[in-house]
Amino acid sequence: MTFSDNFRERWNEIWGIDLRSLALFRFALASVIAVDLFRRMFFDLRAFHTDYGFLPRDWLIQADSLWRLNIYLANGEPWFAALLLTLTLLCALAMAFGYRTRLAVVLLFFLEGSLQNRNPLVLIGGDSLIMCLLFWAMFLPLGARWSVDAALSVNPPPHRNLHVSWASAGLLVQVMSVYFFSAVLKNGADWWPDGLAVYYTMELERYATPLGRWMTNFPLPMQAMSYYVYFLEWAGPVVVFLPLALRLLRPVRFGVMLMLMAMHTGFILCMEIGHFPYVSLASLTAFLGSWFWDWAAKQRDHGRVTKIFYDRDCGFCYKMCLLFETFLVLPHAEIKPAQDDAET
Repeated sequence: MTFSDNFRERWNEIWGIDLRSLALFRFALASVIAVDLFRRMFFDLRAFHTDYGFLPRDWLIQADSLWRLNIYLANGEPWFAALLLTLTLLCALAMAFGYRTRLAVVLLFFLEGSLQNRNPLVLIGGDSLIMCLLFWAMFLPLGARWSVDAALSVNPPPHRNLHVSWASAGLLVQVMSVYFFSAVLKNGADWWPDGLAVYYTMELERYATPLGRWMTNFPLPMQAMSYYVYFLEWAGPVVVFLPLALRLLRPVRFGVMLMLMAMHTGFILCMEIGHFPYVSLASLTAFLGSWFWDWAAKQRDHGRVTKIFYDRDCGFCYKMCLLFETFLVLPHAEIKPAQDDAET
């Protein structure tokens, strides 16, 4: 292997995303958005998104910038907000299952942005992160694997699993930027050297769960958690982009991903901070390397071949078989007309 080939391989490994990881990212992010939309629709619709809540449209226009795109300003009735939320939810479901994926993501970006601009007072960091992730998702082949688009496409799927582009690099940098700039803002002595930040956070009844408040009985573990969060957010974003040897890059990147996921799991168990940790968990799936999917495929296959038969005269049946092959992850399945097999 020449120097240029070796450099290109390292470059692609650092800035590329596996198409199967993009499929997992697509489903995870869309699922989090769908759950949030469901909550807004059935619990918060009238209070947060209509003229009958605490932020009517005329107040919003007076207080906010007129340059924010907001289709919710067209009508302040509950039925109109419910209609837009339903459309947004349908786009999220289409994105999750990869149906007209590109169009679904673009429409979801527009509708989700309008939803967030309707009531900026109830937004959290997870909402801003959703918009950033959807922006990069519009330029990525999210439907290339494990999607309705891939199953029913008349064109052959991309042969190579690794996708490398400015959008893949942008998504990876976007995800790690959350942790790097969060670490930059942790400049008080409560994080270093005292290590009391997590303890003080658990003392806030507004955010702490019963488990979090119980953990305050153990000061040393609380201090260890503060150091864990602080140094992981500083080192993680740097390590995952270091041009290390490929054999070392893969386990290091996988380890950082698992450590960040463990951190967010701790947030979920100990703190009530909305859907932010779930959005972050979805974003981290983009760092799952090709080696993991290749290993999982070897563990699953063991040389077995699945045969699926359908009625030759039923076009719907054939399409259903293609969907089974895609969503049940049967890449080596044989799909045949039942009429070609006498026993069948």
